[in-house]
Amino acid sequence: MGTLCLKEFPCGFGSWNKTHLDSGTCSGSTVPLLEEPALGAEEEEPASLIEYLSSVHSPWHLSESWGPAADQLRELAVRSPALIDTAFIQSYFRSLRIVDKGVLEIGEDLLKFVNLDELILSANYITEINSTHLPRTLKVLELCANEISSMKGISCSPPAGLTHLGLGYNKLSSPSEYKYLEASFWPVLLSLDLSFNNLVDLPDLVCKLSSLSRLRTLVLMGNPLALTPSYRGFLVDSLPKLALLDDVRVLPDERHHFKGLAKRKELIVGEAKVIVSIGTVQGIPNPVNPVETETPPEYPIVSYSYHVTYEFLNDHPLSTTDEETADQAKKTPTCCDSERINNSVQSSQQHQESTHEESRNPSADTAPPAGNMTPGPPQNKVPEDDSSVLLHCTPKVPWAGQIESEYRKVHLQRDLRSLKQFLLRGMRVSVVEQKVLSWPFNK
Repeated sequence: MGTLCLKEFPCGFGSWNKTHLDSGTCSGSTVPLLEEPALGAEEEEPASLIEYLSSVHSPWHLSESWGPAADQLRELAVRSPALIDTAFIQSYFRSLRIVDKGVLEIGEDLLKFVNLDELILSANYITEINSTHLPRTLKVLELCANEISSMKGISCSPPAGLTHLGLGYNKLSSPSEYKYLEASFWPVLLSLDLSFNNLVDLPDLVCKLSSLSRLRTLVLMGNPLALTPSYRGFLVDSLPKLALLDDVRVLPDERHHFKGLAKRKELIVGEAKVIVSIGTVQGIPNPVNPVETETPPEYPIVSYSYHVTYEFLNDHPLSTTDEETADQAKKTPTCCDSERINNSVQSSQQHQESTHEESRNPSADTAPPAGNMTPGPPQNKVPEDDSSVLLHCTPKVPWAGQIESEYRKVHLQRDLRSLKQFLLRGMRVSVVEQKVLSWPFNK
């Protein structure tokens, strides 16, 4: 009650409302008065006291609301402060929001809120909740953004009438947790949020979710299993009563399109296919001044080339049955292939112009880039912070106003958790300018 200030100005008993309380005008009395009582020097009209509570400019306004019930309760503490006691408050609340308050655990005192329907404990530091401490009347339980790694405590003796369970942005990862998602724990569950955890085994998860006969809303996005190609189709066909998946409505046409996929479990593979495609690169400043092209060249001759580099996880070895992917991988030059091809082209060009001994013809060096471009990391080297990340690059091409790369590479990943972490960290992409200095051959 200290946070809500139910017994402090402008709520509760005090000199600010003594006359009105004595006359019964604040308690909702229907007895008409012959005349309004005179206010004392320190007294306020009930309407003014309530305005102090509701005005955003008032120092008594609570910017962090506990929910709509809190505002109603404070107004009641102005009109009828005699009603306000601990038991009344605990029975009054039907919705309780305790968000980002550093909560570590929920004690059994929560059971005193005998009429609580909704409990929101998001953005705290809760690692486990003893379900025996939850009010039996609870219908909505939101535990988003906590530190929960197991559902065992929540599933011990949950409220029988719970219709929504929110466990998004926690640390659920083990397939052994799926056994706590059966209908025996949640007989009337309508909505389930497991988003942005580390769940990976889609078939086993669906096997347990299929027992929740009343489930209509499911959120699984942000889990590694959502990266698999068959993710949405398999869920839509496996859970025929699902109406909303990842905040997107399941339409009849979509359900018809994926019909039968649930029986083709051999198609549900735990790997993700990521296609990196680089098309047109534009906006690179011309490194050669147009005036220079009208004058005879001076040595050394500088030639420029450009390519795009990006980091990606080391691919999983290609399956022999994945002929299309393997064929595409052969057609697309890797970083090493691109480097070898371009080295041979450069060597041929330099020999025709002016190749001399190695000391007179320096090897290709990465020059300071033009404009605002940032030079990429050394080619074919693994970044020091992650040995599983490799560098890939497109073939080198001369400058143009629009450089058409037409690069496409397929990456296969079976370590879905690592792929999720990599994507969350962000993929580093760089445009690299390379210049080669050439001198004439002296006989």
